[in-house]
Amino acid sequence: MNPVLTRRTLLGTAAAGSALAALRMGNNWAGGRDTLIFLQPELHGVAAGAIAEIHPHAEIVELQRDIVRHWRNHLGSKLAEASHAMAYVSWAQAQLLRGLVREAGGTSKVASLKDRSFAISLSLPASTARGMG
Repeated sequence: MNPVLTRRTLLGTAAAGSALAALRMGNNWAGGRDTLIFLQPELHGVAAGAIAEIHPHAEIVELQRDIVRHWRNHLGSKLAEASHAMAYVSWAQAQLLRGLVREAGGTSKVASLKDRSFAISLSLPASTARGMG
């Protein structure tokens, strides 16, 4: 039986390639510092295994459902200590994280992945570590 190139196969391959490219951008955004990854556990488009391959030395933190409370209790201080993190989340979670980082005086960059998921580079200035937690 000869393999047939279908539209679905072609689009799936293209989506996987663009997702991998966006995930690799995380290394460029971080300047190669693989330290902290925030991952939304319900995310179907991004596998934790793939992220672990791209960021081999990173600490992966699974986000809780109440991201604002998680930020106030733990994530904000963790990001302040690391100064940079990558997040792999849905659009709604992306907007919440970006707002929390901006509120803390940080910056963020977003890249769209497949299946309505997003890679976000989050950075806080080193001086923020003293004021968090």
